[in-house]
Amino acid sequence: SNAQNDLMWAMIDTLVKAQPEGRDMDKDSWKGALMHMAGFPVVMHPALDGNGVVILGYKSSRLSKVDMTLLIDAIDAYGAMHGVAFVKPEENHHE
Repeated sequence: SNAQNDLMWAMIDTLVKAQPEGRDMDKDSWKGALMHMAGFPVVMHPALDGNGVVILGYKSSRLSKVDMTLLIDAIDAYGAMHGVAFVKPEENHHE
């Protein structure tokens, strides 16, 4: 759903800013890493320049409502393990 998608991206934006474990990654990299952590299929290929890997083949838009809930729960658990507090998008209107 749109609400779930908005929540997922808000949580990922929080992770981008918080950089838990010193991880300085962009939103798409976070999404791929989180989907992999949550057990959804992603494909990793060696980077074209030989430095590291590139995560491909992940589409949160293809997740069912139940699977999206599982992903959001996994993001929330990861944040809790690393001291990251998430604010739901509707709680964010007073900024």
